Amino acid sequence: MAELFRFRELYKENASLDEVFPDLARAHPRRYAGMGLADHCREMHEYIRGSGLLGKMVAASRVLPVRRLSPAEAYRAIVRKNVEFVPLDRLDPASESRTSAVMVVPYPPGIPILLGGEALDARSLPILEYLRAREEFERRFPGYEGEIHGIDTSTTDAEGARRFELMLVKEGS
Repeated sequence: MAELFRFRELYKENASLDEVFPDLARAHPRRYAGMGLADHCREMHEYIRGSGLLGKMVAASRVLPVRRLSPAEAYRAIVRKNVEFVPLDRLDPASESRTSAVMVVPYPPGIPILLGGEALDARSLPILEYLRAREEFERRFPGYEGEIHGIDTSTTDAEGARRFELMLVKEGS
C-alpha cells in the first residue's frame, strides 16, 4: 500500500521518469528523456481513449470467425511449411480473405480471439483492427510491449519498433 501512496506523490510532483522508471528511461532515452510521470500517464491515457483501444479489444472478442480448416489441418500446414508470415499492415480482409495457421491470444485478457484454421475476412476485421491498435500502442510507448501468443514480433521496422506478423496458411492450400 505504501508503494501506491509513493506513486501518487510522484505523480502529483510530475517526477521525472528517470527517477520513477529508470530502466524504462534508460532503455528508451529518445522517447522518454525529460518526461514527467504525470505527463507520461496523461499521454498514455489519451492515446488509449483516443484510439479506442479498449473498445477494439471488446469488439474483437465478440467476433466469431468463419472456420475454414480444422485446427489439426491448420497445424498440418505448419508442419508442411505451407505457411507464411504476413505483417498486419499488409492484410486487407475487406478485399482478400486469408486463413490463420495459429491461435491468437492477447495477454491481457488471455482469451483466444482467433484459432488456427479461422478466416481473416471482412467479418473478422475487428480482430485485425485490435491487433493493429496494439501494434501502434507499442510503437508510441516503447517499453510497454505486451504478449500476444500467435503474433510474431521478431522483425522490426526502420525505427526499431517490433512488427506484428501473423502466420497464415499459404493461398491455394
